[in-house]
Amino acid sequence: MMQAITSSKKDYPKATQILETLIQKNPYCSKAWSLMGDLYAYQNMEEHALKNYQKCNEIDNACLTDIGYFYYKKNEYKTALDYYEQAISQDSTNKYAHHWAGWCYVLINQYKKAVLSFENAIQLDNQYAYAYNGLGVTYELLKDYPEAISMYEKP
Repeated sequence: MMQAITSSKKDYPKATQILETLIQKNPYCSKAWSLMGDLYAYQNMEEHALKNYQKCNEIDNACLTDIGYFYYKKNEYKTALDYYEQAISQDSTNKYAHHWAGWCYVLINQYKKAVLSFENAIQLDNQYAYAYNGLGVTYELLKDYPEAISMYEKP
């Protein structure tokens, strides 16, 4: 949807105007707040992105993964992990929350938990290449090279 709003020209002012109008007409539309957060994130306006994700979250907790990713990009992995875990507890089928939680675990050197997170993402979508890649990296860090190679050969 964001792509349709901004088009290929990355017309952020127009997209902002469209979303502001939508939010003005329906301030309880969590998707609009989420998209506004994405719009700011694309422009590296992190604090504005976070404010919009938080507003989305106030409405229906739909942006926990987005807020987690915000903190992940700021290298605040434990805070990000808290949001990913909340997202998973609300919706255990959220492959993205499992995937990004896996990377947080990798980056705080909790490799066994990372393996479980990536495996959970793969169980939800056995074609999810990013999760296989994360699992490969984790096995490499665990010095289980045959298993790492096996993961890198997956989709």
